Amino acid sequence: MEKLEIGVYTRAREGEIACGDACLVKRVEGVIFLAVGDGIGHGPEAARAAEIAIASMESSMNTGLVNIFQLCHRELRGTRGAVAALCRVDRSQGLWQAAIVGNIHVKILTAKGIITPLATPGILGYNYPHQLLIAKGSYQEGDLFLIHSDGIQEGAVPLALLANYRLTAEELVRLIGEKYGRRDDDVAVIVAR
Repeated sequence: MEKLEIGVYTRAREGEIACGDACLVKRVEGVIFLAVGDGIGHGPEAARAAEIAIASMESSMNTGLVNIFQLCHRELRGTRGAVAALCRVDRSQGLWQAAIVGNIHVKILTAKGIITPLATPGILGYNYPHQLLIAKGSYQEGDLFLIHSDGIQEGAVPLALLANYRLTAEELVRLIGEKYGRRDDDVAVIVAR
């Protein structure tokens, strides 16, 4: 099994120094976790909330998606709050799971089609959802995961661009962030393939 190629890109809103969006890519016992956190608003306080969300997720990776998001919600109390998405990819078992709270966007391109997991409404740190929606599916070599904050409008990234394997994953996320990222918002993008 080839190594999963992953690209990560973040950029602060024009005129800001701190980026209120953050990413996490972590391998734990053969499982790959891909996460994007978006602190509410912009600037240093949004960056702090995004960093807390990502640190909380990273510290609880072995507890299951529901527990990860519950801990993240508790850790974010007293901050601006954040929205977040987490994909868990177990290539050896051929399975993936994804959960989203708020307006983070996830697309999974497979040989059979495009999967867009449903987001659970809410803001971590403020109003935790009654039930976290968890999408599940089978993973096959060649599947592509795109996760991005609302700094890129949902559906703005052309599917043909995602299928362009002449670009590395790093080149692809940079292109997505720079070409499709809004200048009036922070941007975070992860591509894994």
